[in-house]
Amino acid sequence: MPTTITQNKVLDENYFGQLRYRYGKAVWPILHRDMVMVRAKSNDGQKLVIAFKSVNYDIPLPPGTIRVELHVSGFVVEKIS
Repeated sequence: MPTTITQNKVLDENYFGQLRYRYGKAVWPILHRDMVMVRAKSNDGQKLVIAFKSVNYDIPLPPGTIRVELHVSGFVVEKIS
């Protein structure tokens, strides 16, 4: 499904991570997609861990859009000696 991300913004940020909103336009006949998620990041100089998860947040759903649920996603990048 080709989707073009047109909005990717940080709604709030604190020590624990970020609350993010992402909106993407899809080509017809696919409905557009949006997502509200938290992003947590940890970096100790040897290992970078970034994790994402959807959250319920009071943002209206734009017309013609489906809200995506992201259960848990992320990645780990480790330094190679």
